[in-house]
Formats: sequence, structure tokens, C-alpha cells
Amino acid sequence: MGNTTGAADPICAIVASLASSRKYANLCPDTLRRTARWAWERYPNVPTATKAAKRKLHQVFASFIREDNIVKVQRLVETIPPRPDHDQMRSICCEVMGLHTSTCERMRNVEQLYPALFSAIGGPPRRIADLACGLHPFALPWMGLSPGAVYVASDIDRRIVDALNTFFERSGISARAEWRDLLADRSRVSADLVFLMKALPGLEQQEKGGAERVLRRLDAEWVIVSTPTASLSGRDKGMHEHYDAMVSRLVGQLGWQARETRFDNEIFYILRTTS
Repeated sequence: MGNTTGAADPICAIVASLASSRKYANLCPDTLRRTARWAWERYPNVPTATKAAKRKLHQVFASFIREDNIVKVQRLVETIPPRPDHDQMRSICCEVMGLHTSTCERMRNVEQLYPALFSAIGGPPRRIADLACGLHPFALPWMGLSPGAVYVASDIDRRIVDALNTFFERSGISARAEWRDLLADRSRVSADLVFLMKALPGLEQQEKGGAERVLRRLDAEWVIVSTPTASLSGRDKGMHEHYDAMVSRLVGQLGWQARETRFDNEIFYILRTTS
């Protein structure tokens, strides 16, 4: 572990530096502390560890959505009129989802995607948990859920959580978003379906074995995870093979069943947790 000489609490010092950064100030405190601890265990002093922590946070979070685009999301949800009609809501949600790498790509197939996914699990679920959600809940207008469905989302960025709750309130959608770090929060998640859209690789990148630990805390019959087939720059680096092996290993360890379907450059794994 790093040398504590001259630092009463180096992890607190790293956390303070991360929290004072505009780029990471809105991330969950658990995320900052967990990343600071990871960095301090590997680097010999606070400045070096702080730089490493910032690099890690950029890899797992900031590379997917720019700061100015988060501000645009916040502004867009404020333009949603009370009880918007179908076309108004879809129009604003399309604009919002175009601001995040993953949801922007997904929009090309949004009309076909959810009918296909829900058909594979026997129809739209009543209780959904959308973990490490990003902007994915803005696809709700295309999901065709029943009015009584329960939808709970969580993310590590407070600004995204606040924007989602504003979206739910203004749109009259019965849903809520929570500020939560999946790797730090040990509570169980109960739902009919859990979404983990492009989240497993990031969880594993942050903590070895992290993806399995999160999956083992799910009380759900169905889990839908997705993985990319190309990097953010669009290059195929054998990512499908790598992530397919990762999901196959996890499914084997958990004793679950898996099916997969592909839409453009995203693979969706439909996991059943019961035999």
C-alpha cells in the first residue's frame, strides 16, 4: 500500500481532490471513496494516486458523455411540459438520448428493440430495476409498460439522477431514480427484470469480480445485460469475443441460462436466473 508519510488520511485527501473537480464533483461519494482507495493501494503518494483515480473515473464514466451534454440533458428535461403528449415526449427523449454514446446508438432500433426483448421474457415486466442506467430510462416511451409498472433506476451521477426524476415528474411517469454506487451498495435488488445496459464490463474494469458480486445481489427472474461490439472510436478489437466469454463465464458460475440477440453494434444477453 502507498506510503502514508506526511498524510494523516491520504484517502480523504484523494476524495477531497476528486470532489473539488468539476468533472467528478457530482459522482456518488461512495464512488469517489472506492476509487480513491483503489488508487492509494497501487500508487506511492497522494498526487500520483489522485491522477490515477481520475484516469479510472474517466475510463468508466466520463468517456461516455461530455460535461456539456449533461448540461444539455438538464436543460432539455426542463422544457418538458406538464403531462406531455406522446409525440412531445418522444421528441424530447430522442434528443436527450442522442447526447450519450450508448443510447444514441440504440435509437436506430428503438422501435423494434423492446418488443423483441420483452417478447423473449414473456411480455412487459411489472417491476423493473435499471442499474447503472445512464440515460437509458429516457427510452421508457418505447417500452410499452403497463400504467401500474414499477420502474426504479440508479446511477452514480447526481445530475443524471436529478434529470431523470424531473423527467418522471413532468411526464407523469410512475418511476424514480436513485443516486447509488452498485459496487459499494451491498443491498439486494428485487424486481421482475433488471437492466444492466453496457454496465458489466465497467463493473469488472473497476473491481475484479465486481460484475459477479452485483449479479449475485439480484432477486429477479430475468436480467438483460448488453455489451458493445466495438470501441468508442468504432474499431472492432475482438470486443464481442472478449465480452461473450465474460458473460458465458458469469452465467456458468451463477448457474443461469442465457440467450443473446444483436442489434447493430450491441449484443443483448437475456439471462434467466431460475431453471
